[in-house]
Amino acid sequence: MLPVRARILGAGRRKFNKKDYLANLSMPSYRECRRLTSPIYVALMQELLEDGCFTTAKHFNALVIKEEQLFHSALISRRAFTQPEFLLCLYDNCKMAEKSGKQKNGQLLCARLLLQCILICEKYRKEFHWVLGEIARIMAGICEHLMAYPNGSEETLCQIFQRCAQIAAKDISEAMKYLKLAFKLAEGTNWTTLVGTRGKDQVLKLTSAVIAESLIELTVKLARNAVHKEPDQAAELAEEALVILSNGNWNENKLLFINVYLDLASFLIKGGKYRQASSTINHISQSMLSCSPNDKNHVEALSRYSCLKGQCYNRTDQKYLALMSHYESLRLSTEHDMKHLQIEVLLDAADVYITLGISQSRMAKKCLKQLGVQFGDHQFTR
Repeated sequence: MLPVRARILGAGRRKFNKKDYLANLSMPSYRECRRLTSPIYVALMQELLEDGCFTTAKHFNALVIKEEQLFHSALISRRAFTQPEFLLCLYDNCKMAEKSGKQKNGQLLCARLLLQCILICEKYRKEFHWVLGEIARIMAGICEHLMAYPNGSEETLCQIFQRCAQIAAKDISEAMKYLKLAFKLAEGTNWTTLVGTRGKDQVLKLTSAVIAESLIELTVKLARNAVHKEPDQAAELAEEALVILSNGNWNENKLLFINVYLDLASFLIKGGKYRQASSTINHISQSMLSCSPNDKNHVEALSRYSCLKGQCYNRTDQKYLALMSHYESLRLSTEHDMKHLQIEVLLDAADVYITLGISQSRMAKKCLKQLGVQFGDHQFTR
């Protein structure tokens, strides 16, 4: 057997040519070198100033300061520079948005880039949730200025305000502010929005109608929060919701129309305006006839309607009519296991019996006993 010759080192390989290598080597730019050698935030800030993007630089600096404060307070565990893809993508879009906004007829591109900034932050919501909230506020403020000269960017601006409202959902006043701006842009247009669960039951609705519904729901929610301390203010907010509702076709969402009127009646009762509350309830008496007894949402509206009628009758010294209304409400709420309504009705019925005098005290005790038996672990508040 012939011996195997060892392979000569370097045989068959391309000969290294230092001159060719250096000729093809691309040198990094000054900015690239600065990004590698300086703190990244300092380098990016300097680039913004050099490019004349002073608005972006101002907000970028504010975000850096806030991030540092949150990090040193141990409120966040991760900083944006640890995720270069997120940081640089957000940075590039913000810078391009400012440059586009300064160009003639560049408002549409500017708005789309601002929307893209929010979408980028939503993608990284889990890691940088605080950035999303701050970016939403910044973008909304810029978009308010763009509204003066939208130049074809109205629909995109509307989408930005809608997303900002969703992001600020925990702050009802702030969310309402954004929705009002979105509604101002969408009102009277034929823009459409896909609503419903993805993959099932999705339908196209007018964007203005979608925004109006969200705005009404938030307005009523704010009113409910205020009613115990300021019932008059709560009633005013409910009336604002009705004004928004009246501008659209309320037949498309009759249940929303009914519930807002019921809320208004409830707020008026708590404010001692019983005649106005009674008039409000009578205003929807015909609409209540169309409520289906087989739909739980409709049944809840019917039960609330009877309960509020009973409260009005009680406050206007029509005690027996009050009891009839309360027992109708109790029947509906019991059949469909609506505990919160059962509690309210039994308390109201007990109140009626007490005002009827000592002859009806046994019935009042019976109502309160039923409350104790069925809902002993609940806290009863009026």
